[in-house]
Amino acid sequence: YMAGNPQLAERLQEASLALFEELGDEHGRAVVLHRLGISAMNQGDLERARRLVEESHAIHARNKEPLTRAFRLGEMTGTLGAIARDAGDDERAYALISESATVARQAGVVWWEGGMLAELAALALNADRVEEAETHARESLAIGDSLHDRPSRIFGVGLLAWAAAAR
Repeated sequence: YMAGNPQLAERLQEASLALFEELGDEHGRAVVLHRLGISAMNQGDLERARRLVEESHAIHARNKEPLTRAFRLGEMTGTLGAIARDAGDDERAYALISESATVARQAGVVWWEGGMLAELAALALNADRVEEAETHARESLAIGDSLHDRPSRIFGVGLLAWAAAAR
């Protein structure tokens, strides 16, 4: 997928899913279902994406290890927010992504929190809530800077530029 061949990636993910099912590996199955959901979302098949991610979410909800469970549920919630965003339901997207950011903060997964804050900034900008967007963008940029994460910093500066243009 990262190399630009989403069709091959999806075939390999489907093969991986079959292997995890054969092995009875629920965690592996949940991870691959999530990846297939992201693939479906990127292809615009939002209903399939939602079903796959919700199935992954249900599996992760059964995980007894608290940190892994919290992180994975937060990750699934953020992806469901992205699906809602792509479906045009910005209000639901904002609620889900906010929840994901909170879970990431509580679980100490800083890079995920930064990404969710950036998503919140973009959603706030789309809703003409510029001050709120700037706050989220600055928080996201600070996290990206602390992690020396160049893409996050570039995206954060872009969000602040968008906010400045909106003003």
